[in-house]
Amino acid sequence: MQDFRNPKLPLKERVRDLLSRLTVEEKIGLLSTHQLPVERLGIGEWYVGQEVARGYVSRDPEEPSTVFPQPIGLASTFDPNLMEQLGGAPKILNLDIEGMEMEILRSIDFDKYRPTAMIIEMIPYSKQLVAGQKNQEILRFMQEKGYVEYAFTGINSIFLDMKFYEKVTGVSLEK
Repeated sequence: MQDFRNPKLPLKERVRDLLSRLTVEEKIGLLSTHQLPVERLGIGEWYVGQEVARGYVSRDPEEPSTVFPQPIGLASTFDPNLMEQLGGAPKILNLDIEGMEMEILRSIDFDKYRPTAMIIEMIPYSKQLVAGQKNQEILRFMQEKGYVEYAFTGINSIFLDMKFYEKVTGVSLEK
């Protein structure tokens, strides 16, 4: 079994193994919202369609899309210098990783890349939608990182950077 497919290994080790196996051309093929297959590694083609503040990306190849520098594309380059040149952290980050949210959140250097707003799926991952339940671990983590839960949709929470929230509302949250 290839290391990147071994669920018993740490995520960083799996990612490192996968990246070492990919050619430059294959890595480039993974940067788009239409990700090309890497057949020799058993990686299938897939689409990441999104609707957010930076534009609209359709899953339908016939439908036009408007895309500005996007977090998944920038992060996929694994190039901090490129992120700096394009303005650093995205202002809005939408996180819906089907149960991997905490792992992704822990990997973010909030001192270096601090989104103003984060939209995070908060319901427990399952095949059946369990709306209304919040992931308390994510809630505590975001509060520790200086974010305020601004709204909850029943599925997603919208977190705002506390300093940004205080600036736009005039309400101090410091205790």
